[in-house]
Amino acid sequence: MDKKEVAALIQRYLNGECTPEEAAKVEATYNRVLLKRPDGISDKDYDVIRRESLDYIRDRKNPSLHRNQSKPSWTFVRIAAAAVVLITLAFGAYYYINLADDPGEQLALDGADVDPGGNRATLTLADGTTIDLSADQTGIIVAGKGVTYQDGSAVADGDTEDNGLLTLSTPIGGQYQITLSDGTKVWLNAGTTLTYPSRFTGLTRDVQIVGEAFFHVASDQNKPFRVNSGKQQITVLGTQFNVQAYEDESAIRTTLVEGSVEIAAAGKKLKLVPGEQAVLDNKGMTKSGVDVEAATAWKHGYFKFDGDLKSIMAQISRWYDVEVVFDNNVDTSLELMGRISRDKKLNDILRMFGEVDDSLKFNVKGRRLSVMR
Repeated sequence: MDKKEVAALIQRYLNGECTPEEAAKVEATYNRVLLKRPDGISDKDYDVIRRESLDYIRDRKNPSLHRNQSKPSWTFVRIAAAAVVLITLAFGAYYYINLADDPGEQLALDGADVDPGGNRATLTLADGTTIDLSADQTGIIVAGKGVTYQDGSAVADGDTEDNGLLTLSTPIGGQYQITLSDGTKVWLNAGTTLTYPSRFTGLTRDVQIVGEAFFHVASDQNKPFRVNSGKQQITVLGTQFNVQAYEDESAIRTTLVEGSVEIAAAGKKLKLVPGEQAVLDNKGMTKSGVDVEAATAWKHGYFKFDGDLKSIMAQISRWYDVEVVFDNNVDTSLELMGRISRDKKLNDILRMFGEVDDSLKFNVKGRRLSVMR
């Protein structure tokens, strides 16, 4: 391809008009360039590409989550386009496109592949009855005196009396959605438990979460919605936010997408504005600006990595239901950056990681993933 053809390809990508094969080419090159400095690119130029991309992510305050999901996210296409322009100008279209076309080194992977997670959950009724929810459905609705799937078919009736507490749980490798009786929508990530009443009858709407969930709270100015997670309580009237409160994590992270929330914990209260994240750990509670898209990517069906190997492998462990073990000589602080669908098999993810450092090796035996050098 010459430069005009490259430009045309990128424009089609920005417009969401690429074929799946063309889009994969652009995204593969984006990952390669930002994950690992290709031979021939100077440290200085590579740092410029990474800095421009990271600055753009971190400066975003109000990302749109109501986009056409058949098109790439606005954040991604802007960053991809910036990287493409820099690379094309500096190293020529021929080099760039050959980098995209060339499958490159294929990471050597030992062991069998692992399928991604899917729609799996259990519902526990007020009387203790447990129901395995359909993997063919994406979510349930609490309505009237019973619970239905989103297509209207029945899940359970009876034993959902007023004030009766129900529990929706996703296993490791599972996800599910629920619409509560007030119209609030909740998306549960893997390894998550949501406890909620069949109907909200008091002065507040209280639920409890362990794990990770995205909330789109129905507005009710007279009845605050409260999310209890570990040692913190989030109070809202109507908003969108993500809570990550896994028991095996050292911190609870609350990320605000839209509206406002107040968080009470450790004898302190914080108010967030869109684009901010509160972190509660053993040092107390703080807040800062954050990449909202990365924090909520799971809800939209993809991983957006921008952190250290240890924290990223925790995401992989939960979604693919594997135990991750690091050899002693593996640097778990190694930073990764990239984006990939959660529908991919595990080996596709590992190959992308291998582009960061080709000395990384992986071995999968059963449900055990070993990371080596």
